[in-house]
Amino acid sequence: MLTLFALLTALPALGQKDLAVEEFFGDDSPLEGKIRTVYLSGSNLDGRDMTLFRSILSTGSEDDVEEMGDAAEEDARKGNSVKRVVNGNTLMALYVQLPPAAGQKDNRFVLFRRLSETKAMLVYIEGPTTLDKIVNVKINK
Repeated sequence: MLTLFALLTALPALGQKDLAVEEFFGDDSPLEGKIRTVYLSGSNLDGRDMTLFRSILSTGSEDDVEEMGDAAEEDARKGNSVKRVVNGNTLMALYVQLPPAAGQKDNRFVLFRRLSETKAMLVYIEGPTTLDKIVNVKINK
């Protein structure tokens, strides 16, 4: 089981290769040691219209949260559909639907949510779904 986990965490998602958030999910993440990660694929996602789910929770500093948000904002410029939640000038949440990666069929999604000044969640999803469905699942679960 531990070997399987190590294998899954070492495999980058092919669809992330051209995204700014990619650096946070790799083995040499700038937040290494300050994040908790979740990787799900296959039967773990049955019935959810997702083929890949990767999530990190940063418990680092304000700068770490800003870097995560900036990367998500950079990827939003490539998005087909973007939803932002702001409080004043502060980005609180960002939901982005991106087109499939070259040669792939599934849409890609980047979700960012600021939980506090020093804590944020960054999620990467692949699947045959839409941003509205992803946001609805996220809010209602």
